[in-house]
Order: sequence, then structure tokens, then C-alpha cells
Amino acid sequence: MLRFAMGGLTHALWIRRVEEGMMMEGFIQDMRLALRRLIRTPGFAVVAVTVLALGIGANTALFTALKSALLSKPPYPDPDRIVLVDMTLVMQAGMPEDTMPWSYPKFEMGRAELASFESLAGYNGMTVTLTGVGNAGRISAEYVTPAYFQILGVAPATGRLFSPEEEAPSEAAIAVLSHDLWTDRFGADPEVIGRSISLNGKSIEVVGVAERGFEGVSGDVELWMPVATLSTMMGPRRLQAAWAHWLRAVGRLRPETTLAQARDEARALGAALAEVFFDASGAA
Repeated sequence: MLRFAMGGLTHALWIRRVEEGMMMEGFIQDMRLALRRLIRTPGFAVVAVTVLALGIGANTALFTALKSALLSKPPYPDPDRIVLVDMTLVMQAGMPEDTMPWSYPKFEMGRAELASFESLAGYNGMTVTLTGVGNAGRISAEYVTPAYFQILGVAPATGRLFSPEEEAPSEAAIAVLSHDLWTDRFGADPEVIGRSISLNGKSIEVVGVAERGFEGVSGDVELWMPVATLSTMMGPRRLQAAWAHWLRAVGRLRPETTLAQARDEARALGAALAEVFFDASGAA
């Protein structure tokens, strides 16, 4: 469990430094501070590590229906069939359950095994720095798997969306702009398609613009990239590590499938994931 805790701590600090563009000195300082805190509060560390290790080992999945009643105008076709799919942290007896994201390797297995769905997509919200178009600024982005737009019934306003061939492990350095970003920062110029923009200092090609009004599952999203683009933006480790839990999932249930049936299938998937990814350190 200690090996798992240090692996998770290292990964979290590494992602933070990559996203903020800081130097290695900051990473070392964070590691020293974290180690000092672990030494000073060993009881807390043991509890945290135990809970995380149990959660990763159990690997159960939980379905939560999107509440279309909360939306004044449901933006997606058949919104009652769209569900969020999370993993569940299995706590000690008597404690409430909590949810957590998927790692990409576990998501791949879940997507292949969950027959209750017409399709399942991964997504993760982040902020990135856009430069070279007016003043540099932070914008809200989502990394998504190609099925994301199809599940939500989104069409391009111009250009195209992502194709199945742009799934990881390819390194598709491409992006789709929101309609608002296209209008506000690019003057609704149709020539933006095929143009390269700079995100976090990386060259990314614009391939399309999403339809007006679409803001992503995370909300207020201004740009989308395939999860494969993470290889360009941050390196491949996030896509390879079974212990790197960062990816949320959204799916569309088959018409003949109920939410209760999907939950039953998820429990079986949880048992299968526990066998395949048995090493809580992520070595599996």
C-alpha cells in the first residue's frame, strides 16, 4: 500500500507541474513537503492509503442517470438514455460509497465489456493556455474519446469531429473549437479549419467547430481534443498507467436496456476488473 501511495503522490504532483509548466525544482520541493507531512501524520496516511487501496482493488462501477429534469431544455436526443458511468470507492463497512474516475486501461476494458450500451465515451475537463490568437489566455477544454460527440448527438457547424481512427494510442494532435470560441477569438473565420493553434506551447490542428450552444458535459467547454492528444501535450504515461484515474465516462443505453440491468452488468464488470488489475500499485 505504501508503494501505491507514493506512486499516486508522484503521479499527482507530476501532472500538476506539467500542466502549470513549472521547473523540476518545484517538483522536488513538493515531494519533500509531502514526505514531511506523511511523517508528521502517520495515522492519517495509513487511513488514506487503506481507503485508496481498497477502492482500486474493488474496481466496481456505478451508474448515475443524468437528471433531464434539471435541464430546462435537454440539449441531447433521448436524454433519459444518457448515463454517467463512474467507478466506486469501496469503503470500510458502514461508510458511504464514493465515486472516482477511470484509468484509461480500465476504461478500455469496461467499454469492451459493457453490452448494455450502444456506445461509451471517456472525457476529462482541464484548462489549457491558448496563445498566438490575440492575448494569451486560459480556456476550458475537454479530452474526449471519439464516440463522445456521437453519444451526445452533436454535429459540426463546420469542418468535422473526431474519427474512430483518432483513438489512442495514436497521437492525434487535433482540436474542435466551441462555436463561441470560434466566433469570439477567430471571428467565425471558416479558414480556421486546417490551421494550427498553440495550446500549452504545443502545435494543434483545428479540424472542426461544434454546433452552436454545445458546451460539453463538464459545462462551459471551449475546445475539445481526443484523449490521444495527451501523448502530444503531456506524454503517453497518463494513457498507459492503470493507476492513473482521471477519465470520466458517459454512455448511451440501448433502447431495450434498463438502468437496473446496466447496474447489474456493472457489478460483474467490477469483479472482472479486480482480477485483471489486481495490483493496486498499477503494475498490472
